[in-house]
Amino acid sequence: MNKILLVIGLGVFVYHCINYGLKGLVFFLGLYAFAWIEYINYYVIRLSYQSPSEIKEFFEQKGFKRSILAREIEKNQRV
Repeated sequence: MNKILLVIGLGVFVYHCINYGLKGLVFFLGLYAFAWIEYINYYVIRLSYQSPSEIKEFFEQKGFKRSILAREIEKNQRV
């Protein structure tokens, strides 16, 4: 469902550009980029590290790890 909504968002972007030009374009692009970042954060890799211990762990592991939700989905698909 999320992927469908992101594609619809791209359609809204094209519609907006055709009918309204560049008016409000920066706001829309920011909102659209935020939607993609949140999708990646929830369903692919973990992008948010908030506490100092999490940031330290991030640098020690040398890269991103899968998000908790992505691991749960993968685990449930194997069953």
